[in-house]
Amino acid sequence: MEFNELDPIGHEEESPRLLRNQRHRRGIYILPGIFTVANLLCGYYASIASLIGGTENYDHAAKAIGIAIVFDALDGRGDAFMCVNNYAKAIADYDQVILLAPRRVELYAKRGNADAQSGDTTQAVADFSTAIELRPRDSGAYMARGEVYLGQAQYSAALQDFDNALRFSPKNADAFYRRGLVHLSQQDYDAAIQDFDRAVQLAPKLADAYDARGTAYLRENEYDKAIDDDSRAIRLNPAFATAYAHRANVYSQKGDYERAAQDYSQAIRLDPGFVGAIIGRGDAYLSRGQFDLAMQDYDRAAQLDPTNQQVLRNRRQARLERAKQEAAKALSIEANVPK
Repeated sequence: MEFNELDPIGHEEESPRLLRNQRHRRGIYILPGIFTVANLLCGYYASIASLIGGTENYDHAAKAIGIAIVFDALDGRGDAFMCVNNYAKAIADYDQVILLAPRRVELYAKRGNADAQSGDTTQAVADFSTAIELRPRDSGAYMARGEVYLGQAQYSAALQDFDNALRFSPKNADAFYRRGLVHLSQQDYDAAIQDFDRAVQLAPKLADAYDARGTAYLRENEYDKAIDDDSRAIRLNPAFATAYAHRANVYSQKGDYERAAQDYSQAIRLDPGFVGAIIGRGDAYLSRGQFDLAMQDYDRAAQLDPTNQQVLRNRRQARLERAKQEAAKALSIEANVPK
């Protein structure tokens, strides 16, 4: 039976078995209200032009008010579309505002965020790259582009962007955390742990970093440290389904299948579609000889992820073991029948 290892990074496109995307998902890029400032400036200019008087100045004032209205309407509407996950309409509005203000860094970052959320990673990288060209010391733009590269498994590019983000924002806990994820993906566990250490020093309540460090400890076979970190992540965020599943993985590695099943069950209660946790619980039941329960979980996982080969293999094994168990019982009964 294969160990049900859950990826700590959350690349949903690779397999539904990987951890649920719990970043868990923060906004890729948090922006100031630049167009609020732009609207105020337009209003201020319109007021001054009106006070000076004259036909030409009144005309300029009217144009300034019109520009302010366009900025406010398009940018604000784009943000509203983002809030309801209508990324296509958000991108269309940001396109219009960029035509009016082609050197506004925040606009490219907003559109890049919408691109990334809609799955257009190529355009997202292009927009974040433009933001970096316009403002080379913008750590947020490096973070956003690095996030996209991380999702594409372009680890060298992601590592370079997170390095730059830390160069311009050396106390950015999230950058240390995400750079740690890159090291974890590259199986450089010592470097990953160092980055996660720094992340939790800067942000002691960053549950994601504890959970990821727990995964690094698991890969290093330091099970007690892994359990401690996953438990801390759960205390910080009791609804953290992935942390329960990761702690269950550690218990499975230690052979404590009862606790593993309990943690997988809690992960499933929190996230009923968490395929990795369902398979993991099936594996725990299978290891305990509870073949019917294992079959139920594998059937459920197969419905959610019909192409998962491990589910199919483990389900066949569960059927085989159950058949052996039933055959052994039949032989035992036959042996005890008086002749």
